[in-house]
Amino acid sequence: MSILTGYPRVERRRYVARLLNQVDRQHHAQSVPNHYDIHVYCDGDCGALQSEFPDVVFHDLTTKQSLRNSDRALLKRLNNANETIQLSGVKFQRHRWLYVSQNYRRMLDDVFLSHQTSYQSCIILEDDLVLAPDALHYVEAVERVMQRDPTIFTGSLFADNSYPLYAKDRRSFRRVSHFAGLGFVLTRRRYVDEVRRAVQAGLQNWDEQIQKLMERRGLVSVIPEISRALHLRRTSNSLQQSKPTHPFESHLLNDEILSEYNLYRLEQTVYDRLIDDTIRRSPYIRYLADALFFNSVDETVVYLGCSDDTDLHRILAERYLWGVGNGGVVRGSYRGTLYFRYYVAQVLIVCSTSELYPQRRRIRSMFQPDTTNITLDNRRVSRHLVGLVHRLTSDFTVVMATLNQSCHGSCHDRKCDVAGLWLLNESCDVIIQVVPGCSRCVVSPPGVYADGVLPGMDADGDICLKAYPHYISCDTISSRYRRLCACRREQWRR
Repeated sequence: MSILTGYPRVERRRYVARLLNQVDRQHHAQSVPNHYDIHVYCDGDCGALQSEFPDVVFHDLTTKQSLRNSDRALLKRLNNANETIQLSGVKFQRHRWLYVSQNYRRMLDDVFLSHQTSYQSCIILEDDLVLAPDALHYVEAVERVMQRDPTIFTGSLFADNSYPLYAKDRRSFRRVSHFAGLGFVLTRRRYVDEVRRAVQAGLQNWDEQIQKLMERRGLVSVIPEISRALHLRRTSNSLQQSKPTHPFESHLLNDEILSEYNLYRLEQTVYDRLIDDTIRRSPYIRYLADALFFNSVDETVVYLGCSDDTDLHRILAERYLWGVGNGGVVRGSYRGTLYFRYYVAQVLIVCSTSELYPQRRRIRSMFQPDTTNITLDNRRVSRHLVGLVHRLTSDFTVVMATLNQSCHGSCHDRKCDVAGLWLLNESCDVIIQVVPGCSRCVVSPPGVYADGVLPGMDADGDICLKAYPHYISCDTISSRYRRLCACRREQWRR
């Protein structure tokens, strides 16, 4: 196991210590069968960590000293200019991002080429990850299926879109065409025979180079539906997420160990046959929101209203999910399809450009929900909102908090549900339909995105505001907005 850490300022040392303590607990307390040697690669001095963790091997990555003169001059210019790049809507300092590419190469060379133990595989972690209690169990299951299926390049602990409303089943794992990092496994054979020969250690994006390699070789990653690692920058050991400070911190993190980890259904032949059967036999829906009428995580419906990868990206981006990633590949897509959890049921989106699209039924009936009882204040809900309003009114009570009152407080004997808040926040049309007194609705200004107090109603009028969903919380209060809350009527059960 290798952990790559940035320059270990005080907070970085805390990140590493938190992660090492988690690995130690899982390794010794949960009967993980394999033994792990742990190496930490520090971009700078590792400080006092060596004495705190005597069983861990620490390495000093003196990247700046190993650079060519031309590269060193470029990085110095970028550092002085504080130049940033934007990946997936998140800004990074470019010189730090380029150091990472160098460090990955040096770390993996050391792991797979320098040690006499000849490691056959390695789990690669970044220092600011928090692990689910079954992270090592999952990785070992991934390694087993990788040995059987040479098309699987890696398995990742991280799921880009593991957000409330869109992730529900901890038993679900998927094949995807994008390179999934943030905690992944790599074999020695794959690195020495393929990655090291194809990927340059110079000033290029490491992830994009790996993505190009995967595309050329027709390889895939395995990811969980609910993340087994969370990108958490806060230094506390607590996993409570009352108020995220970054969109990634809103991810769901699995909280239990499954009774079985059998991922053999992810082998290419079996997985492709499953998609084939789903397209042939499952109900078809006309609107994505119609999936909200289905009540089981084991139900899958098919949506054919997608033309290509651009459309897939639009579907995700409209819901503030991560779409196009490295190399222009849509996160979560596989052969022009995408599994998309929508509150409970799973949707298989099949684009018309997919090689699997011809498997659709030529003569097919579309699921038609009964809209007779889906009305509010004697107004019939517009067809494309029917599913959203149905789920909100059947599973939740929508209430308005008083000023300086949290949603936990306003729900009284019921429980505020973050997934319900995401559902309420899907569109202004939904908010107007289900919240009495909203004369109109607008998208919140950027200044209140991270406050976690929306969706809500302006205290000075009757205007409701839609939130940027990644910062939604049940806990926060406001003296400016009356919070709109989704209170769950009963505990959801699988």
